[in-house]
Parts: sequence; C-alpha cells; structure tokens
Amino acid sequence: AKVESDVTSYFLSDRLSARLTLDGSGNVVGRQAHLPFGEDFAESGTQQKQHFTSYERDSESGTDYAVNRQYNQSIGIFNRVDPYSGSNDISNPQSLNRYAYAENDPIDRADPLGLYPWSIIDLGNGQTAFRFCFSIGENSWCEWRVISEFEPRGKGPQPCPGHTKAPLTGKALKKYTAGHAIIADKLQNSGPCKSYLMAHGVDPGKALDAVNLQRPYDGSRSEISRLEAGLELLPVDLDNDSPFKNYLNSCVSNKFKFRGSNLRTETAIYPDQRPTNETTVAERSDVYYGQTFSAATILHEALHSLFGIEDPELAAKLNVDISQKGSAAISDALQKHGCGD
Repeated sequence: AKVESDVTSYFLSDRLSARLTLDGSGNVVGRQAHLPFGEDFAESGTQQKQHFTSYERDSESGTDYAVNRQYNQSIGIFNRVDPYSGSNDISNPQSLNRYAYAENDPIDRADPLGLYPWSIIDLGNGQTAFRFCFSIGENSWCEWRVISEFEPRGKGPQPCPGHTKAPLTGKALKKYTAGHAIIADKLQNSGPCKSYLMAHGVDPGKALDAVNLQRPYDGSRSEISRLEAGLELLPVDLDNDSPFKNYLNSCVSNKFKFRGSNLRTETAIYPDQRPTNETTVAERSDVYYGQTFSAATILHEALHSLFGIEDPELAAKLNVDISQKGSAAISDALQKHGCGD
C-alpha cells in the first residue's frame, strides 16, 4: 500500500510486477502490463514509477533503476555489465553476455536487482545452488547458497528425524569460553573496537549483552531441522514439492559435517518460525558453531542476534565487502578493528 496526500493506493502483483492499482474502496484506478523484456503496453489510468519487475522508471532517461544498474526495456538489456564478478561462466554461453537480462530468459527467470539471474541450479553430486533475492524496507540484496548433504553423493536433502540441540563440549567449549572472555574484554576496554562499532551504529554495551546472552551449540552434532532450529524462515509462497523445502527440513548437522564445508557458525534468528521484528535478542541467541571460529566470530554472531539480520544486511551496516570472502569478511573486519583476539 501507498499513502500520498491522504490518499491510499493498493497494488496487486503477480510473481513479477504490479498489475493493478486500487483505491481505498477497492476500485481499479490503474492497469499495467508489459512484454517479456519489459516494454510497456496496455497501460491505463493511474501509473506508478515502478514498472517491469518493480524497477523504478526514470522519467528523464526512460530507463529503469535496477538497484545495481539501469535497464533499458526498449532493447531488453542493461546499460553496463553485471557488477557481480561471478556472473560469467564459460560453461554457460548465455552468461557471457553480461549486458543481457536474466540470460535472455525473461519467462523463467527474474532479475530484481540487476545482478546474475535468480536461479536454482543442479550442481550434480548431491549439490544444488539456490540464489535468493530479499527485500526488507528499502534494503535489498541477493545471495547464493550451495546446499550439500553429508550422505552418499547423488542423494538430495533428507528430513531430519531428531529434535536435539547439542551443546558445545570439550575443546570446542574451552575455545568458546576463552573467545567469549576476550570479546567481552574488547567490548569494555578496547578503544579501537568500541569506536569502530559506534561509528557504524552499534552500541558496545548492547553488543556485550548479546554476547552474554548467547547459547553455543555444536553444529556438527545437532540433530534438529534447520526450520525447527530457527536458522531459516519458511517462505510463504514455497511449493510443497520444492527441493528447497527438503533442505529447510534437513538436519543442522548435515551442513557442518559435509567435507570441504567452510561453514563456521550460524545464528538462529528465526525462533519458532517468527520474523525478527516479533522476537527478542535473547530469543535469537542460539548459535551453532563449527570447528573453525574465533573471538571475532563470537561477536559477529552476537550482532546477528542483536539486530535480527542476516549477513548481507550486517555487512552493509558495518560497510564490509562480502563479495569475495563471503560472511568471513565480517569477522575479519571486526578482528582488524580490534574486536578480536
């Protein structure tokens, strides 16, 4: 909905774009349609700035703002190459044209942010790559997730039969306890660490509270589904037969056990399948640890609990580039600025 000059408008959308504009009484006051690559046709009545795949139309240039670049719907291409460094793949000829919209497949794919097309790719050997685009308020981002199972190659994710969160024990617990003490000290006594956090809107005192609220678990031994653990929020429009749903219901331990996985930690910011604006920091403080983590990692995960946000949003808040190293770059930045061991 949109309220402008005390007038409320409602928008009805399909999976790609807004199609109808309604007034406060439910009357149709505007219609919108477009051809496969975004050329407008059959428009009538009240029109908004948002057109093809919700891109905002620039009235001066006639092109669409696609967040990461401009899109020219009249010729069906972007005005510059895809800024995502991994967008060209020699095994996929369509990807080599980095000006193209959704690899020239606008029927099956969408590109809401002007980045490599939103896709589900079967990598073989039991691995599947999912690319998701998210939008919360004015913040939007996309990310890839590679799903792997610690099972014989070729099998897909299986439902988790257990409901057990395994606490850290032994050497891992000693390592966590030492790291916890280090980061608690840094948040109270390190000038560089506190200055860095405050410069990016993070209260060191509240960060310390989040660290102290943390409940550490052993990711490799936790036989509980990712949904039940609160690591994922079930999309409302997910088909029952979606392969991604199998992943959501697979055990937390699978992702930590898989050979070659560089997963360090994951924070359960969706307890009881509730969105983060309906939960407290304490409720968002279950953290699943792998074999590799540091004091900076403990703070990194505490910030997820504190703000109820995932890595792309946290990276934006701390002004960290995660395009090359992924979420590990966040812990590295905290370490660099004195918030680590």
